[in-house]
Amino acid sequence: MPPPLPPGLTPGPTSTPRGRTVHATQTFAPGSTIAEFTDQDPSHPAPCIAIPDTPSLARTCSYCLAVAAPSLPLSFPFPIPGSSSSSGSGGGNNETKITLRTCTGCNTTRYCTPTCQKSDWALAHGKGECKAFKRVNVSLAEMASLLPPRPGGGPVNLPTPIRALIQVLVRPEMKAAVEELEGHLDSIDARTGEGTKPEEMVLQAQGALHYLGREMTSETIAVAIGITCKLQVNAFNRRDEDTGQSGMYVSPGLSMINHSCMPNAFVQFVGRKAVLHAIREIKAGEEVEISYIDTTLHLAQRQRGMKQYFFKCTCLRCERDLDIYQVCQTHPHLELNSFSLTPDLDKLRNPPIKQNLNSSKDLQAYIDQIYPICKEPLPLSNPSGNRQQLRQRWNMCKQLRDTGLYAIEPIPFILVEASLCLVEAKNLASSLVITCFLVLDVEPYRNPVPFSQLRVRGMMTLAQLLTNTDLIIKSYKSKGVGGALAGRITEVLSKMDQVTICRVVLEMVVHYCPAAHSGEWQIYHKAKEMLDDTKNLAGRDTEDAMIDAFFKNPKGLEEKRFFETTVLEPLKAIAGFFPEVMDAEFGA
Repeated sequence: MPPPLPPGLTPGPTSTPRGRTVHATQTFAPGSTIAEFTDQDPSHPAPCIAIPDTPSLARTCSYCLAVAAPSLPLSFPFPIPGSSSSSGSGGGNNETKITLRTCTGCNTTRYCTPTCQKSDWALAHGKGECKAFKRVNVSLAEMASLLPPRPGGGPVNLPTPIRALIQVLVRPEMKAAVEELEGHLDSIDARTGEGTKPEEMVLQAQGALHYLGREMTSETIAVAIGITCKLQVNAFNRRDEDTGQSGMYVSPGLSMINHSCMPNAFVQFVGRKAVLHAIREIKAGEEVEISYIDTTLHLAQRQRGMKQYFFKCTCLRCERDLDIYQVCQTHPHLELNSFSLTPDLDKLRNPPIKQNLNSSKDLQAYIDQIYPICKEPLPLSNPSGNRQQLRQRWNMCKQLRDTGLYAIEPIPFILVEASLCLVEAKNLASSLVITCFLVLDVEPYRNPVPFSQLRVRGMMTLAQLLTNTDLIIKSYKSKGVGGALAGRITEVLSKMDQVTICRVVLEMVVHYCPAAHSGEWQIYHKAKEMLDDTKNLAGRDTEDAMIDAFFKNPKGLEEKRFFETTVLEPLKAIAGFFPEVMDAEFGA
């Protein structure tokens, strides 16, 4: 029997080799919410596992997943040194300050309220999880034989997959739901490449049974291994977009949704909820598809990422080996970009590139060679070393740059790291130039709809930088790339109406945040806060009236002219300095 699905979705026919399918029961518009998967809706309960990863246990409520001390995510947006808009988490300072209290039974799980503790106790913690964690803490010596010592010492906690397995084993309803899923046990037994090895799964199964105090027989171990396989294949990485925290999310209903490298939907996680959004229009009766991997990668990289799911994707993109520029050109809703910072639809349909990636096997092989090196994250603690690494990586990408394929990985990753590196060095002007280029000339090809999360994040970063124009100009004079280039960039910054541009960008962020994530996103609240500040500035009645007129009628001739001359032209001018800035900062 298939797992229960929330309203808006229904099980479809089983297909080969894709297995079960999920279909829409009504038509959904691009950006709309299709369904929510949660165990907190009594009218439509959907059993799920939602846990933080092990390194985050000490600062996360184990039930609602609120974070007491958010860590800075290594992605957009980021705090601006010396800026009043800086904050400690994800560009927003509205996050509720919470105090976590540790479970006195196991000294492992933490909760922000008694309600969360009671809810988690009734769900799994009181059914055996607490005792299992307590056994871990009182048998460290035995645990050390199964796990490497924890860096820096301190209490030993079970790895995330074992904690998830324990939750399944102590929750009969979850165990029954998970057993309906495909685990590909035979394929895992024969695997020698990527993913968790069979011997590691045996250790995970034995560890869970041992700390639950259950008998380890060939039968119980086999059951536990089978569940471990199903969790590996069907679990989602529950990434918190505000804090960068990872975790595990298992929803048997959500796991039924099939993969496509050209998906029509995507998933965001909000607390214990998994929210399913439509990327394009989905008609009633149509199959809903999401992507299990990063869709911005080219074919060979996507195929490697799909190995853990034990099937070969046969979507149109894989069959024709389309790159992201070609996918963008065929997207059915490019007209949505008419209300965005990239309203030139002809540019999206006819990108300024010299060739497509699938026209050159040599270029694809070259990317495969440099990709593992260039995608390695850089530590924030080594600015000078990072600059040298970025210089090497930027020069390694010369063939991609020569063809104009700036939206093909690993270039976007390098540009984000470069922008972060420059912010660390307080070189905000160069960071602004790179950010403008990313927002206008990279992300729209990678994510053709303007409510893409990465595009909204990029706009928020742009707004943060624009609120510091005076600081940027001073920064450029003291730390800029020097000479005539610094003077030309400073001249553009000095002439533009920074407040108007910032307000327009923030209005777009607020407009698209619910479709990109939710109204609970910290970026949404921070953008509204910054927007209120700009609206309260005195002496801007004329400018504010023009902005209001544009948002009421963005297709009007006068309104479009205002948007293009006051907002787009200055941003394009700043982005136009990108090649010179990168050569000056990270050139050979």
